[in-house]
Amino acid sequence: MSASDWCRTCFLQPTMTNSNAVSKHAVWKTTVAISDWHYAKFIVASNDKLTVAIEELSVRMQLAKALEAGFGIVGASAHIDILQWDEEAHTGILRISHDQFTTLVNAVSMATFKVDGKLCTFRIIDNSAHLLSLASNSRDYMF
Repeated sequence: MSASDWCRTCFLQPTMTNSNAVSKHAVWKTTVAISDWHYAKFIVASNDKLTVAIEELSVRMQLAKALEAGFGIVGASAHIDILQWDEEAHTGILRISHDQFTTLVNAVSMATFKVDGKLCTFRIIDNSAHLLSLASNSRDYMF
C-alpha cells in the first residue's frame, strides 16, 4: 500500500443474489496504511578508537555481508538506503522496509568486521517508523 493510500475509503459494488436482485446494503471499507519504511540511527563501534574515516560504500558492503551471513541470499536482498552517513563520527541513518527491519537488527547484532585492523560492530542507537523522531532525543534535553 502506497503513501497515497494513507486514508482511503473504498466503495464495494453491491452483489447480485441468486434471484438476480441487487442487494440493498452497500459495503464500506476504510483502510489506513502504515508507513512502508522503518528508520534506524546506527554507529560503527569498536573497543579501540577508530582514527580512519569509513566511506558509505564500505558500510553498505558490511551491512550486506552481515545480512548474507545471518540469512543467506534472501537476507542480503533486503533493500537498505543509507540516508545520512558521517565518515568521521561513524554514525548514520538508514531506511529499510518494516518487514525486513527485524531481520536487519538480528543480522547486525551478531556481525563483526575489521576496519584498519580493529574489530568493529554495528550498534543500533535508535529506531522509529518516522524519520522526524530520530532528529532529537528527549533524554538529552537540558531544562
